Amino acid sequence: MSILTRCKMANRGMLAAMVASTCVFASMGHADANRMKVVTASPGGLWYSLGARYAQILEQNIDGLTVTSSQGGSVPNARQVNAGEADVGIIYTDLAQKAYTGTAPFREELENLRVLAAIAPGKLQVAVPKSGDIQTLNDLADKRINPTPIGWGTRDIAEMVLETGVGLTFDGIQSNGGNVFGVGHDDGMNMMVNGQLDALFFLGGAASTIMSLDSNPGVRLIPIDGEVRTNILESQQNEGGVFFADE
Repeated sequence: MSILTRCKMANRGMLAAMVASTCVFASMGHADANRMKVVTASPGGLWYSLGARYAQILEQNIDGLTVTSSQGGSVPNARQVNAGEADVGIIYTDLAQKAYTGTAPFREELENLRVLAAIAPGKLQVAVPKSGDIQTLNDLADKRINPTPIGWGTRDIAEMVLETGVGLTFDGIQSNGGNVFGVGHDDGMNMMVNGQLDALFFLGGAASTIMSLDSNPGVRLIPIDGEVRTNILESQQNEGGVFFADE
């Protein structure tokens, strides 16, 4: 685990199904030495579990420290930490760089941020019902998908993968009669169980949500390989391997 003092970096991730690395960052100051707030993501995802475990470890090893772990996402996490509303947050590396430099989706430079560590490479997983006819990313052209809420790193990466890999955009999917939802992992899982969703996007490890769906209704992971994989790796957005890298 590497320790970083500035947020200007672009670490390589792994393209297994795909993507960028995850890092932990903090604000320059800390208002209360006895309390710490960690911002992660929604229940059902890997970040939420990591945040809860970090809180537990810190409390066990630092006398008198109380740590709370709460929901968030890459973009709101960066804003909360920069403003001093949270002390530590989890973010994808590409968005950490954008936050520090004030690049979209951020409107201003979040200069109070400092990266503490690069945690792990992330892998984009696209889960679909096992009994359905969706076999490739192209098949999502008119389907009901959930790339997670606006402001989450997963959503930005999912959109980039669809656009560079097979030429699909969120607007295009909706124009074709599909739907692009923006809900968290647990709500997305419930929608798929109830037959209201055709594809779920996850960025990270094998989240508990996917494992739950494997029993009901049963899911498959869409492969990202061949020409689609090459398109993504060689895209202009990935120049220099900034976002994606082969295993």
